[in-house]
Amino acid sequence: MPVLKTASFFLLFYLLFCSCHGDSGKVPAGTPAFDSIITRATHLGDSGNKDQSIKLIQTAYYNDKDLNITDQLDYLVFCNTTYVKMRRYDKSLELADSMTSAIER
Repeated sequence: MPVLKTASFFLLFYLLFCSCHGDSGKVPAGTPAFDSIITRATHLGDSGNKDQSIKLIQTAYYNDKDLNITDQLDYLVFCNTTYVKMRRYDKSLELADSMTSAIER
């Protein structure tokens, strides 16, 4: 599993690097409302409630139709990182396709 964890972090770094070097050269800022959800979810996860933090951010993600690419990638990175911390590598790998498709849009 250490190889999987390392590969996951390299993939994440690569995807974030590529997303920051698009055609326009500008990356939109995350929306303040979604940023605050990420902050709350982070606090929940840090206090040991990782399942609740995932549920909180998933609810916000699927209910907000106006998320920009930065918000979408922040969501995917948060979930990926949390799943790795929970040692749920299968879920972490599932997010790789979502990250790729979000960047390609």
